[in-house]
Amino acid sequence: MDTTWSADEIFNDKLANLGNEAKRRLIELLAASLTFSDSKQDDDRLFEEICGSWADDGLTAEEEIKELQTARRQDTTRNIINL
Repeated sequence: MDTTWSADEIFNDKLANLGNEAKRRLIELLAASLTFSDSKQDDDRLFEEICGSWADDGLTAEEEIKELQTARRQDTTRNIINL
């Protein structure tokens, strides 16, 4: 016996005739059951991943800036302002 129902089937068969208060309570319960990842936690994880991306290259801040400026130039028509 297949017990898988679509949301439309559940609503039409079981929930359409509920009163407004019962529907509001059901909405509260459904909303509370939603699971989302903690975006602050994701932001922290992402920051930690990118924070050390240049940590092992052995360059000083000035050398890093010079490398970035050199890499950003295309031919001689583009002027890059100092960082």
